[in-house]
Amino acid sequence: MKKGFYFQNDVLYCDRVNLYELALKTKTPFWVYSESVLKSGFLAWKNAFRALNTTICYSVKSLSNINILKILASLGSGFDIVSGGELFRVQKANGDMSKTVFAGVGKTETEIISALKANIRMFNCESFEEIQRINILASKMKKTANCAIRLNPDINPDTHHHITTGHKENKFGILFDDLKKFIPKIKKFSRVNISGIHFHIGSQILSVKPFVESLKKVMFYIDRLTELGLEIHSINIGGGLGIPYQKDQKSLPVSELADSILPLLRNRGLELFVEPGRSISAPAGILIVQVQYIKKSGKKTFIITDGGMNDLIRPAFYNAYHEILPLRKHSGTIVADVVGPVCESSDFFAKDRTLSKIKQGDFLAIMNSGAYGSVMSSRYNSRPFIAELIVSDNTVNIIRKNESLEDLIKNEVL
Repeated sequence: MKKGFYFQNDVLYCDRVNLYELALKTKTPFWVYSESVLKSGFLAWKNAFRALNTTICYSVKSLSNINILKILASLGSGFDIVSGGELFRVQKANGDMSKTVFAGVGKTETEIISALKANIRMFNCESFEEIQRINILASKMKKTANCAIRLNPDINPDTHHHITTGHKENKFGILFDDLKKFIPKIKKFSRVNISGIHFHIGSQILSVKPFVESLKKVMFYIDRLTELGLEIHSINIGGGLGIPYQKDQKSLPVSELADSILPLLRNRGLELFVEPGRSISAPAGILIVQVQYIKKSGKKTFIITDGGMNDLIRPAFYNAYHEILPLRKHSGTIVADVVGPVCESSDFFAKDRTLSKIKQGDFLAIMNSGAYGSVMSSRYNSRPFIAELIVSDNTVNIIRKNESLEDLIKNEVL
């Protein structure tokens, strides 16, 4: 039996669920996630890195619905969080705190205290000032905080400039030359246990080369840090593995990534942490919208849908490409811009795209949008948050309800 998203008799399915029939009885726009695709994405990471003592920490920021986190927790996943809100979500999903790492450049006192109370596994620290703050707060709480120092390896991967994080011009991490200056002070802190090194160079990377270059560079730094008196017991290589959004993009299987970097880590005695997000959640989710109008304007054709940039901002924000498929195919093709109803010229899903013939009232699927889709949505133009559904075999469950108009103003003080 087929799993995930596929066409059968010119109708798009998710597992055994006919998505056209689902759209006929569901208020559009709405999100659909495939539990089988989500699970297979996580298990691919787990299997690829099984040769080493590895903790897979799913990146919560990519798709954070509590029900998604529960599924991953049931498979043994750890979690990579970047806020107190994500910590709260993982706790509500009964996530394993001993497999939870806390990253981010701007952790507040409140967030650090909450994480210390929760006994998370490790803080990924991005500045000397952050380590100092953690030490002060841990001292007050009579706790010891496990910390990894996030190194900035000054590697510029071939990806969009908005999603690079390991170049010296980025805000993330500590440059090695700066870190050397801090070590004497850090060693005096009594309530932080600096035992790991972390790095993350960016997102949507489809080549092993940046990963290998970064790891080699960081391993060299680890040896120098050991010489300077730091005992390093773990390495966190972050995430960043991309997916082929376009048909002509070559995929990078997680097994190929593991085969390239594991030889560099064998015989080093380091516990390994990885933080995949997009590669697990992106293929597992789609956005379903309905065509409201087909508008001709000179030589241009606009397919206007009821979903907008407030639902899926990636095309407007990153000029990101998403394949767009009809839930029910018609013969013939059309070249058009697929746009939304939001009052912005940047409100589009595709421009000058060749698509299967589309009619008013048809339903479209914006593919591979599980990562950075619903989590980046907003209420711009006073458009309520939309429903999220998950498919498991032939069963559909709602995991987030549509907001009502009343929900839009419920926290406003009148």
